Amino acid sequence: MSYFSEEEKELLARLICMSVREVVVADGEIRDGEFSPLAGSIDIAEIFPIPITGEVLKYIQEKGHHEYAIGIIKEINDDIDVAQEIIEFGKKVIENLNKKDKEMFLAGLYGILLETVHADGVKTQEESATVSQIMQYIGNVSLKDAYKMDKTWRKYAS
Repeated sequence: MSYFSEEEKELLARLICMSVREVVVADGEIRDGEFSPLAGSIDIAEIFPIPITGEVLKYIQEKGHHEYAIGIIKEINDDIDVAQEIIEFGKKVIENLNKKDKEMFLAGLYGILLETVHADGVKTQEESATVSQIMQYIGNVSLKDAYKMDKTWRKYAS
């Protein structure tokens, strides 16, 4: 079963990479291992705990794996205005999902971002706040929704 068209997968792949980049740079430092959760998630795309997010990770894997993600991150670093474009297009794709698929995709994205915050062993307030801002902005997530996403991620990832 496919959740997305090729174009939608491209938009969401860019959104995932951009979101990870935003969390990593939120505290002003890029530490070893902070991109590891994204790389690891791409590596296990076929068995990622939340299949709808896994489909997009598989797309990244097929497009060139880590090099694809690095290319998107570099593009954003070179032209930060690209980030807003990525957010807007990705947000439209997410808004078009049915409620359950939207919740599941966002839970998978949340899981990747949560793992990114913890990857270097230093959880900063800036990184955590960035995760909340991303989820709130792209998914129109309330506090209740955030709790549900966290619970869903922990259920499926364990």
